[in-house]
Amino acid sequence: YNLLVSNNSLKNYWNIYYKLENFENIISYFRKVVRSEPWSLQKLWLRRLVDGENFTMSAPTGLGKSTTISLYSTYLGEKVVYIVPTKSLVEQVCKKITEFGGKVKCGSIDETKISVVTTSFLSKHKEELSNYKMDLIAVDDADAIIKSGKTTDLLVSLLGIPEEAYENAMKLVRLRRFIVNVMGTPEEDVIKKKIRDLETNLISYEGI
Repeated sequence: YNLLVSNNSLKNYWNIYYKLENFENIISYFRKVVRSEPWSLQKLWLRRLVDGENFTMSAPTGLGKSTTISLYSTYLGEKVVYIVPTKSLVEQVCKKITEFGGKVKCGSIDETKISVVTTSFLSKHKEELSNYKMDLIAVDDADAIIKSGKTTDLLVSLLGIPEEAYENAMKLVRLRRFIVNVMGTPEEDVIKKKIRDLETNLISYEGI
């Protein structure tokens, strides 16, 4: 890295270096707080988190999903919303985050802390929450959230995603599903062009 800087050759390597440094930092933080080495799957999740990816953690119970999210939430420290299905899970998650040394707000939203709330809390406080912008939203039982269009809209607002970007993303999903119905017809090329245009448009939004 220092050699690249001294030779004015950093260019696109900066982004790679920055991601590697963030990954090393979060792994060191994990070892310090959890006092154990993260499993391979946890390392994969942590890498994707520090890279700013949006993704689903799919693994059987006991493989460290909650520990990973709680640890990363504590690492960020603020502007985090952790959404769970029940009040009992709110208590469990709050306890774990507290054990990790995080400042947590249980049952309501506080931008200066890690907020742990239920899905029902979101639906009851939509207007209040529309003023917040969060850096991380973690959802336990995402299927339940996705089935509620209004709740999904609220999460998009919390993440600070522009409304136009969200609408274009939804159009893109619908077109990708629809294109299988027109394969081999003249309409296929038209749909493919619309998909490419939407993908190009979405790439222009920071954080998408």
